[in-house]
Amino acid sequence: MLKALDLDTRIEDKLARSGMTTAMLADPAWRMKMLDGQSVPTQDLARTLIADGFAGLLIRSFAKGATALCFNIVLWAWTGNSGSLQVVDDEDRLSRM
Repeated sequence: MLKALDLDTRIEDKLARSGMTTAMLADPAWRMKMLDGQSVPTQDLARTLIADGFAGLLIRSFAKGATALCFNIVLWAWTGNSGSLQVVDDEDRLSRM
């Protein structure tokens, strides 16, 4: 059974308990490290959470121009037909993709 979304990386003590820091989350070299076969802390965290039965996490967005108030929900497991997800695009960004 999947656990409810419980890790909100925007909360510093929860982030610290997971062994992560904001700097580790914001590492711009994560993709290069992954392609070079190196360990990537954010992916290690995801693997640990998946193994512990978590369905996803909330994470601050580190995209160019994002503020500390911007965040993403990352889901890696979705089962059954009882759940739903509604996309809110108040700024109409998705139509520009």
